[in-house]
Amino acid sequence: MVKLKIYYTKPSITELEVEYAADASRNGWNDRCYEYINRFEEAFKQHLGVKYAIATSSCTGALHMGMGVKLL
Repeated sequence: MVKLKIYYTKPSITELEVEYAADASRNGWNDRCYEYINRFEEAFKQHLGVKYAIATSSCTGALHMGMGVKLL
């Protein structure tokens, strides 16, 4: 008996996202990473229609921010 799978999600990555990721990998290191972070924050705020957004360059940074918010 063959079970059918119901896919509830699939990747939606276009060539544009691939190019963005490749560009960030080639050029977004060290001090230049903040250019990419700031661009992402601005685009994300516009996408959501909100006043503030915070992005980090690493999961560690995000965890530190989360811990700081919890301690306040």
